[in-house]
Amino acid sequence: MMARRLINLAEVRAARARLEAILTEHPEVRERTAALFAADPTAEELETMAEESKNTNIRLPLSLIERLDCYVEHRRNHEPGLTFTRADAVRSLVHQGLDAWEQAAAPNKGKSR
Repeated sequence: MMARRLINLAEVRAARARLEAILTEHPEVRERTAALFAADPTAEELETMAEESKNTNIRLPLSLIERLDCYVEHRRNHEPGLTFTRADAVRSLVHQGLDAWEQAAAPNKGKSR
């Protein structure tokens, strides 16, 4: 039998208060979240958002790292409450770049990607 962990209600209340403060200060966060769940995503779609990943190390020039850090700061400033790291920036930008490339390559189906 698994031991139950007690819930610290003071911590829960503090976390809820922090979330409410962020949502009050930045209503766009509430709107984005509401829009996500208004679309009624399936469990499969939500799981895809948390897709399994594999660690990949890459070596980048310092100038590119500086640009990444500027992007991270931009995202943090424009999406309050978001914990956004350099690794998040790399994932986001690679995803956007591949989406754009795949869209541009779409008419050329049959040719190698």
